Amino acid sequence: MNTEKPTFAIACFLISLAIVVIGVYVVLWSPNPIEAVHALQAEGWSDIHITDSGISKGFEGCASDDALYYRARGKNPKGDESHAIICCGAVFKACTVRIP
Repeated sequence: MNTEKPTFAIACFLISLAIVVIGVYVVLWSPNPIEAVHALQAEGWSDIHITDSGISKGFEGCASDDALYYRARGKNPKGDESHAIICCGAVFKACTVRIP
């Protein structure tokens, strides 16, 4: 009896399932630019424009448990044109504002 085929089929199923789970996680629970804008608005910023984003591991002061960063420009609470970096964690970690 050949036992390789069922093992291969199970492995393919598990890999496919993992890809689907990761995809759902990325689409539904990862931070998005709107959350970054809300973090700046909570700090008193206005006229906010997101200019860049990416994976934050080790990026400009973001913590190791942050998943993404966003760069933004806008008017700070004093009304001056300024730039900020917003670091956002995955699922349960909110976005935090960093001023370069």
